[in-house]
Formats: sequence, C-alpha cells, structure tokens
Amino acid sequence: MSFLRAGDVPTAAVQVIDGVSIAAGVLHTKGACRTEGVSCTAGGSFVAGGSAFAGGSRAAGVLHTKGVSRTAGGSPTAACSFVAGGSVSAGVSRAAGVLHTQGVSRAEGVSRTEGVSPTAAFSRTAGGSASASDSFVAGGSASAGGSRTTAFSRAAGVLHTEGVSRAEGVSPTAAVSRTAGGSASAGGSRATAFSRVAGGSPTNGVSPTNGVSPTNGRSPTNGVSLSNGRSPSPTLPRARRGLTVLSLAFAVAMSVGCAKGHRAGIGKMPHEALASGGNVAAWEYDVVVGTGAAELGVEATFARGAASEFSVSEQAEPFVRDLRVERGDRWETVEPREDSWFLPVCAAGCRVRYRFLLREAAMNVARDSIAKKLADGVFEAPPHAWLVHPLQAGKGERLRFRVASAEGVKFETGLVAEPDGSYAFPAEEIGRVPYSIFGRWRASTVHVGDSTLKLAILPGRMTLSDAELSRWIAQSAMAVHDFHGRFPIEGALYTVIPTWGDSMGFGRASAGAGGASILLDVGRSAGEQALSSDWVAVHETIHLTFPSVAREHLWVEEGLATYLEPIVRRRAGLTTDQDVWFQFHEMMPHGLPGPGDRGLDRTHTWGRTYWGGAIFWLVADLEIRKATQNAYGLGDALRAILRAGGDNTKSWSLARAWDEGDRATGTHVLQQWGTAMGSQPVNVDLPRLFRELGVTARGERVVLDDTAPLAAVRRAITAR
Repeated sequence: MSFLRAGDVPTAAVQVIDGVSIAAGVLHTKGACRTEGVSCTAGGSFVAGGSAFAGGSRAAGVLHTKGVSRTAGGSPTAACSFVAGGSVSAGVSRAAGVLHTQGVSRAEGVSRTEGVSPTAAFSRTAGGSASASDSFVAGGSASAGGSRTTAFSRAAGVLHTEGVSRAEGVSPTAAVSRTAGGSASAGGSRATAFSRVAGGSPTNGVSPTNGVSPTNGRSPTNGVSLSNGRSPSPTLPRARRGLTVLSLAFAVAMSVGCAKGHRAGIGKMPHEALASGGNVAAWEYDVVVGTGAAELGVEATFARGAASEFSVSEQAEPFVRDLRVERGDRWETVEPREDSWFLPVCAAGCRVRYRFLLREAAMNVARDSIAKKLADGVFEAPPHAWLVHPLQAGKGERLRFRVASAEGVKFETGLVAEPDGSYAFPAEEIGRVPYSIFGRWRASTVHVGDSTLKLAILPGRMTLSDAELSRWIAQSAMAVHDFHGRFPIEGALYTVIPTWGDSMGFGRASAGAGGASILLDVGRSAGEQALSSDWVAVHETIHLTFPSVAREHLWVEEGLATYLEPIVRRRAGLTTDQDVWFQFHEMMPHGLPGPGDRGLDRTHTWGRTYWGGAIFWLVADLEIRKATQNAYGLGDALRAILRAGGDNTKSWSLARAWDEGDRATGTHVLQQWGTAMGSQPVNVDLPRLFRELGVTARGERVVLDDTAPLAAVRRAITAR
C-alpha cells in the first residue's frame, strides 16, 4: 500500500522505504520573526493575544534583541503601530494592542465588524468606519481574546536561525532564550533545536546556528498553543472555517517580520560563571499577593554557591522595583545594570527582597508568556516573570516558592502543590513553569479517572452556567483520558476566560516543571450548542500527551493534535464518522507540499505544519495497521510513548519518541516515515488514499463505502 504519487519520490542516493527515500539527517530550519501578539509584517495584521504567523508559529515569550527595527529599512513606521482600547461593533471586541502592518494605518476608536478580518492595503480614520477602498475577507474577526484565527504552534523560546533577518535590511539575530541552565521552552522544547544550555552542549543534539555563542538564557517561555484556526464561520462548513483568512494572513506574515527584545546580535550572557564546587544552592521564595493582585512582595533566600547575576523574563525587568539585599543588620538597595542585578554577596548565601508590579506589567506587556490581564481583577504571569533568579543553576539545585494572598485574592498554577502548600521543581526549569493566575475567580475541581484537575472560571457575565462549563472540561479531558488510558498530567489547571461573542475562542497550553495549564476563551453569549461542537479543549489537552520536541519538528506536535482531535472526539461519542472523514478529506490537501517545499522540518507554513503533520500521522496509522494486519494502530504507539514518561512536561529527542512508539507496535513506521516526510517533500496521493478508505465527497458531506479495500481499517481508526 503506497500512496505516493508517481514521480514524486526524491532521487537522492539514500535508503528507500516503501518507495520513500530517507535523508541521512534533518537539516535545521530557517526561521523568521516570531512573537506572541507583538509582531507585524508587510501587508498583514495581527491581533494582540492572538497568533503571530511568521514561520508557522505563534511564539510566546520569544526572546528577541533590542535595537531591531520594526519595519523594512530599519525605522519604525505605522507598520508596527499599536491601537489602544477601541470600540465594539456587532459584539466583536476590537483588539487592544493590535499590531498593524506595513502600508496599513489605523487609529484609535476604529470599530470592527463582526465576522470579518481586515486584509492588507486599506486604511481607516480615527473614530471612523472603513472607507470604500477597504478590503475584507470573510471568515474571521480581528479582536483580542476572541479572534478567529488559526493556531500557529506552541513556539515558546523560538530561536531564529542562520540567514534570517527580523526585518528587511536588519541583520539576523541570535534570538536567544535564556533559562537558568536549561533549554528555552515551555512545556518542553518548543525551541531547543538551536539553544545551548549554560556551559553545556547543544540541546537535543543540535548545533547552534551560524557560530552564535551559546547562551544560558534567563527567561524561557511558556509553550503556547493557539488552536482556533478552524473556528466557526456562519457561512462555511466546519472543515473550511477560517481557511481563506488564515491562508492569506499566514502567507502575508511569512514575507517579513519585526520584533523587539533584548539586544542586537546575541542574547544576554551571564557575566560570571557559576561558583565551582558543585554546591546545591536552594532557591527559596516567599511571595505575598497584594490587594487586587496589583503587586507582589517577594523575599528570596539563596544558599551558598549562587551565581552573581540575577534577572527575570525579557520585558519583565522594568516591573521589578526596590530590590534589596541583606548585609548584616541592614538592607542595601541594588540598582539594575541594563536588565540584570549583580549580587556577588550571594556566592556566600544571601536574602533578597523586592516588589513586582504585576498589574502594571500585565497592562503594558500584555503577553501570556510574561504578564497579561485575563479579566477584571485577574492577571496571568508565569513564575519566571516575577521570581528574580540567578542566570545559572547548579546541578541538582531546586527552587521552591510559597504564595500568600491578601483577603479576596487568590493564586493558582498548573503545578501540583507539595504537602506544605509550596511548589517545588528543579531550578534549571524556571523558564518552563506553566501559567499562573492571580486575582479572583470561581474555583472548583474536576475528576477525570484517577486524576484531579483544577478549574478556574474567571469573572464576567456568561450565558453558560458553571456546571455546564465544568461538564465541558470534564468531558473533553475524559475523551483524551479514555484514548490514552490515563490523563497525562496530574493537577493540570484549566482557566475559562469570558470573551466577546457567542462561540468558543482560542486555546493556549503550557507545560513544564511537572505541571500544565490551559487557557480557554469562551464567548459570553455562547450556549450549549457551542460547547457540544467545541474541539479546542480536546485539541489543547492532546498537546499534553506527547513530549516536547525540537522546534523544527513542530509539525509533529501540531499535526498530532490536528489528526487525533476528531478521532478522540468520535471515540467519545462527541462527533460522527462522517464529520471526521469530511474534515480530513477537505483539509488534508492543504498539507501537501508545494513548489519549493523542503520537507516538513524545513517548510513552516500553516498548511504544512498543521495538515502536513496530520497527513504524516494518518499515513503512520495506516502503515502500522498494514504491517500488523490491523492488530495495532497509532493509538498503541502513542500510549506507549506516554507510559514511558513522554508527556508534554518532558523534552525528548524525536528519535526517542519514534523508538518508544515503534517498539510498541513491532514496526519501524514512525522512524521511517517521520524521517522521510521531515527531510524532504513526500506527495501522498490523497485521492487514491480516500478512495481505498471508502471516503467519497458528496457536496458538503462524505459518503462512507464499507466495501472499499481499506474500509475495515477506516472503521478501526474511529471505533469506540
């Protein structure tokens, strides 16, 4: 059974498997500017809190360089201007902090129209509506928190690669993620392909790019998955929702990017090496959340052997105030130098006190990976943004923090609390800790199998009741539990965020340091129908079930969630066979290679990342079943990977994941096809594949033929 098109097999003199030539190695990708809601490109618009489409990824917390121009030619223009505030039109919130694009000017007070997303080459006037020359594409709304645009990957800590400029005429940057002795990734290595750990070798066995010095980074980021790329459109069938807008936005965004960050050329290097001797220096923090969650008061204790240079996440430094170190019976103020605090006294052990302006950071930075307002009185910020820490961690060092809150204020995180209520994890994972929230919300727990999950429903009027929302989370989590035989990460936090509209919005997942958090936007007017047809919660939960792999293999993770989500929902009785196969039949052609394609590892477009990845997983499922006479399928491989500890809090090499999966099925399918499709364009004959599966399109539906050659395989894939 081969679904390769004749003439599409590469002719390189390498190993050939089932007609697919396999390259000896995987080349690294050339990236582009990637940011979380803080990027712009010529001719395209982005949405704050939404997806920045460069290079096929939304890169939460990417550490960029300072002094990089925002637009072509190196000077800031309207291409990167922000729009603050805004008005509401037809129930659609205008995005605060929308980053505009080259040639597009917009002013405050411009309202947006529900169900449309503006394209390039139009202008708006202050306080006015779109002019006659405006061009719009139906199928999506450009609004913060409720935008209907596709998820373009969890790409925390994306490292830019050789030969890539951030903007036209701007030199490429090293795009360094900096964590305490670890690789930059959240929930795993969204960007470890080119990162170097402090004093160590390249992560995941991949060399750094273009001779850039290794960095030990200081603020890696939370892995974020934005997944409403197939969000509902009132005029399109489910499989086509948002496609026109997303394809255009993604193509435009890939042309040129802009970003800002730490400094040009390379990321920050520690000015002093870790104290020798191998001392285990515990980092202990006591945090007090002030009234209204506006400010955090922190006292930290560092044992002997701590490095002398301290800092927090990129862009969080300005919100650290009044840092003082204990010297005998007095507290001495330490002023920052650039964006670090130097505390040589801590080599002998020290205590430090400071304030972190949480509300100010959330309102000014407005990024999930640093700090962001989620609702009135509720702020999100991962610990690496507010825990001032050494830029290097010694082997075996652990970090522990405790949080106390003012009356009426809560704290929650995706980490599992210790018996004494504290949270602890290896210090080197400071940059991989999942989302944490501060403020007020309605809290409850959800039981899924043997696991207990945390649910926070943020304040705001909603049509759906708390009980309905809780059942939705339980149902989505249980669907994934039943497919894998267990829930992947104990104590995961689900946060429901009320947003504008009557449908489901974005989902974002972050995992690391043993915990996981998922943020889910839900329209205030959404009803039971929106919940019953939702796929985002399942998609995001599936991300927790597979290890984080290197950045160039993003298609593996996103393709898996894209392929598996409808199957998991079908097995749970939440959708139908017809819906599953209609979606695959309609959308998978967008994942086929086009002109200039260099394989999934090196072609980071929306279609190739999501649907090209989904094609790989479908072919792998079919090939496993072919090799085992339908005795085993992809689910057996995935369950084995999870049993071996490969959840999304772990960073694995792709080879390790393939080995675990192939061992469970007694095949070499994952390794063979993964290497082939990752390293070179492989054109799968989808029309033939669907015919043999017995899937035939009839208008806006499919007819399933149970007499087709592979009908039994098709039924086994979705069988409950």
